[in-house]
Amino acid sequence: SNTRQCGPARALVGDSLAGNAWARIWTPTLLELDRTALYSIFEMEGAAHLRRAQAAGKGVLLVHTHSLFAQLYWRWAEHEQLDAGVTIRSWVWGRDAREVSDPKTVALEGARELHTAMTALRRGGIVNVLADGHKGSEQHVVLPFFGRARAFRRTFAELALMTGAPVHTADIRFAPDGALRGVIGPAMQPDIAGEDRNARVEALVRAYASHLDRRWREAPADIPWSQMRLHLEYPKIEPSSGPVSHGAGPRT
Repeated sequence: SNTRQCGPARALVGDSLAGNAWARIWTPTLLELDRTALYSIFEMEGAAHLRRAQAAGKGVLLVHTHSLFAQLYWRWAEHEQLDAGVTIRSWVWGRDAREVSDPKTVALEGARELHTAMTALRRGGIVNVLADGHKGSEQHVVLPFFGRARAFRRTFAELALMTGAPVHTADIRFAPDGALRGVIGPAMQPDIAGEDRNARVEALVRAYASHLDRRWREAPADIPWSQMRLHLEYPKIEPSSGPVSHGAGPRT
């Protein structure tokens, strides 16, 4: 039994080692490719969801996942002459750790970013959120997720309720044959009973968490090591807590 289990585990470790190494080597080159060269190995599925929303004058919230080649979305948007819009917590890019952790800087930049995001959505723009991030607002929903009590941020759900913008998932997937595929999903429409605001926020967060659960199960080798390391820092929970798509994790 142990021998049979080791085979798939070794294969997964090998795929993960190869994928993470390839991402470090290839990403800078991929981001420099012109449209023709990039599209020979990359395609985006579901772009029509964005086009339809923008044609109707609606803002769109794109909730991304950290994957090996997640940065390709922004390069694709540039090639498509699509305004990629605001990216939540992009203000931390290029800043040193001390500045990023300074409470006054966090409060000021966070307020500025929230105002910019809400303005963009109300004007029919796009706001991007890496919804599986681990830092940022202290407002979160805690759910059972792969053996850990995982904190999911509420930012995208709060923005959706404040502006009425639809929420779409966005992933860049690394296929076993080496091809890269982006997928923009249909608008998330979780089953929300009643009008309680907190329940509506939590339902959207749970819908995203269920999406992330599926992505991790479908392509575990596509998880960046940095994300796995942070995930393992969350408190362990008993298996009886149930899967994320059905569990009722504590609310904070």
